[in-house]
Amino acid sequence: MMMSDGIAADRNESSRAERLLTVVIPHFNQKDFLPRAVASVLNGETREIEIIIVDDGSTDDSEPTLAALEAMNPFITVIRGKVNRGAPAALNTGLAAVRSRYVSFLGADDLVLPNLYMPLLRALDDQRTWRRSNLDRNRWPQTNQTKKGGPHCPVHSRTQGSYRRGADGS
Repeated sequence: MMMSDGIAADRNESSRAERLLTVVIPHFNQKDFLPRAVASVLNGETREIEIIIVDDGSTDDSEPTLAALEAMNPFITVIRGKVNRGAPAALNTGLAAVRSRYVSFLGADDLVLPNLYMPLLRALDDQRTWRRSNLDRNRWPQTNQTKKGGPHCPVHSRTQGSYRRGADGS
């Protein structure tokens, strides 16, 4: 199936089960590194992960590698682009295909440690639970300090608007 921008969409998109986290991996001519990056995600502590690989018009004969990865696991989806549009476009294409609560990005030549995602997912879910039960949503639970940002977190919530700032800048 082709999307309107010339990108081949996943043939099983409507039947994909929703996972807790999706890792989007933009890929352009990185066929030698990509299998290790995917393996590093799959070898983690959680099984609640989907991987979306966005091939950004690779010219290095990546197709056999992409097909093997896609066949290896039902939670790996490959979106194939015909032309190279750059990393930002590949990331946006992957983000548009995400159906999970949280999303993370990983370079095709990067690796993650096995214990990276599970503690982050637990902390994010704990924060969501705290937010639901706390009347003052502008305070951190332990310090009672007003929130003004925090440490960088490689996992983003799609449901809490991490990509948009509110009117108050928070």
